Amino acid sequence: YIDVTINNDTKTFIQQKIDKALNKEDTDDYSISGLFDEEKYDYDAFCAELKKYALNPLKSFYDACDACLSILTEQGAGDKNEKKDLYDSLYEPYYRKSQAIANEIKVREDEISIIKGVYDETEEDNKVLITEGLQTDIEDCRKEIQDALNFEEHLGENLWLELCAYRREDKYSNSNYVSDGLNNAELFERALEFVEVAENEIFKSAELQHSISTSLNNLLAHPKFKPLLKYFKTGNWIRVQVDDRIFKLRLLEYDFSYGNLKSIPVEFSDVTKIKNGTTDVRDIVSQAASMASSYDSVQRQAKKGDVARSTIDQWLVDGLNAANVQIQSNNSEEVLLTKNGLLARSYSDITGTYSPEQLKITHNIMAYTDDNWETVRQSIGKHGYKYFDQNEEKLVDKIGYGMNTDFANAAVLCGSQMIGGDIYSNNYSKTIVDGETITTGSHIDLEEGNFSLAGGKLSYDGGELTIVGNIEVTTAGRIGCWDINETSIYKGSAVFDDANGMYFGVQGLSLGNQFKVVPDGTATMTNANVSGIITASDIIGGTITGTEIKGVDITAGSTLKVGKQKDEDGNDIEDSWLTWISEDGVLNTIDANVSGEIKAASGSIGGFTIESTETNEDGSKSGGWLYSSGKTLGSDKSIFLSATDMSGTIDSYTKDDWRLTVGTNFGITSNGTIYATEAILNDCTITGGALKMGNVNDGYSAWISAENGVLNANGVNIGGIIHASGGGTIGGWDITDTSIE
Repeated sequence: YIDVTINNDTKTFIQQKIDKALNKEDTDDYSISGLFDEEKYDYDAFCAELKKYALNPLKSFYDACDACLSILTEQGAGDKNEKKDLYDSLYEPYYRKSQAIANEIKVREDEISIIKGVYDETEEDNKVLITEGLQTDIEDCRKEIQDALNFEEHLGENLWLELCAYRREDKYSNSNYVSDGLNNAELFERALEFVEVAENEIFKSAELQHSISTSLNNLLAHPKFKPLLKYFKTGNWIRVQVDDRIFKLRLLEYDFSYGNLKSIPVEFSDVTKIKNGTTDVRDIVSQAASMASSYDSVQRQAKKGDVARSTIDQWLVDGLNAANVQIQSNNSEEVLLTKNGLLARSYSDITGTYSPEQLKITHNIMAYTDDNWETVRQSIGKHGYKYFDQNEEKLVDKIGYGMNTDFANAAVLCGSQMIGGDIYSNNYSKTIVDGETITTGSHIDLEEGNFSLAGGKLSYDGGELTIVGNIEVTTAGRIGCWDINETSIYKGSAVFDDANGMYFGVQGLSLGNQFKVVPDGTATMTNANVSGIITASDIIGGTITGTEIKGVDITAGSTLKVGKQKDEDGNDIEDSWLTWISEDGVLNTIDANVSGEIKAASGSIGGFTIESTETNEDGSKSGGWLYSSGKTLGSDKSIFLSATDMSGTIDSYTKDDWRLTVGTNFGITSNGTIYATEAILNDCTITGGALKMGNVNDGYSAWISAENGVLNANGVNIGGIIHASGGGTIGGWDITDTSIE
């Protein structure tokens, strides 16, 4: 029994078809299937093996490899994108081998061109030699030798004509000697035998001999001549008298025709001479043996003639068999019909090569390539494709007739399924201008599920659906758990302020009956927890928790107002508030108790003005002034307090680092120095540069003169050492540099 396994192993199926095609190409001289055996020959070994073959076997190898590529193309393996595994494991290896064979064929053709030369075969009947080869040189040399050995030229016309009178020329042929089915050794042996026979025949033809071929009346059928029947055999002699002359002739041949018994065709000849002497009966026997040994050859030739006739008859019945007949459009082979199919390509007269853009029709596939069949760019016919099976709810592989191509332009596409990756509109574009993405047209990414329609007006990026423009609903519909009608989107109930529904429509927004907002903006809610900013024109009512705004008279709009001012009767004064903050951020209040730090970049406190002099990177202010009566440093009746050093003049005293000045007679610098025109510290008075101690009304008890620094006192108690220089008096004593006298 036979085990048959059925599966969907496409690669094994294709490999079996390739092996079958290669085995059909095997011959007695070489094995094509063995050459393509990957286990025996890898790519490098394959290329090395090709160098052992001549041009015609290489062409057979190329045709066989082309047949394999045709099978792979038929199965869709030439599509590098759709069937990458088959392309890498089968198509590409055979393509590389076909290119290796083509390169080796080019080498053989170049080698042959070196021998034969290069011809321009544009016109088949008028081939022009472009480049001479060794063969043309040999032909020229042979012609030169023949001209030098021309016997006619050496003899001259008269002697040549006389020689021709004795010369006998003929073309010798013998159909008994054929070379079909012989190896090289047998072929040479047969050729030598033929030459030997030819030499004998030449000697015989030079000897004058008598040969008579005629038809005799069938004497053997007459009873009177019956005794002669046993002697009527080939090789026996007969005497014939002609013109009173008796000739001794041998019976060489006779024929019997049962359709005509009246006559016997016979052939007689006298004794023949060959270079070895006179022939005898053995010559007749050898002729008969030669005929017997040549019967197979005659039979083979007759059989070949019958095969030729049958082939022609088959052409008439089945048309041209391209497996054995190659039809070309011209010498450049732009359109070639072979056993592998129809190949169309363009030929460049300039480069002498074929264009890589080609067409092939093979089996049930019409295929196109643009890289000399390294890949298949388009195929029309039977191949595999993807189909969504609605019963199994998944994509399945199927085989059918269709087209596989890079693109398809069509006015109308009809069908039940479209399987692909991306769909673009004809005007689609996506550009970035000034950091903004501008989209026109439409695009649908079927694999990711993303889309952008109408220039991005309706788009989905995998996480967010964006709609630009109005949504108009003319009939009822549903989005998730939400119902849609012409006036609202609702859940549970299409009635506004229904306790059992949620509503958003022309009447407003309501979540049950606990929260609702009407079109004029009024919001009603039972409870609200708010985090963040509340913006409102008025907040009127009791207490708002959170940061806690208390009071019944609080209005917030462009101005925050708290508390109404009262008149003498205790009634509210219209538009008069105890505290308010204007829209420019100014706080106004009747009274304020402030604990903590007060920060101000500008403004006024009582009669003092606050002003900043520097703006920081974050926009805050620093380095300001606090002044009254104008901000001129050292002006009369002014107080100026600066956070930074200021230059100016106080009572004609100039300083670049004043911090505090009062009027024109007092100032404090940044290092703490105090300047004053007059100062009273307890009972000490500083005035006009002099220091006076004691009550001015009671008279000063001591003073230091501003002019010479002399200390004057009503009484002095000194404990310690007195150093004095320059002289002076103490009581009645004079003080010198060295003594008191």
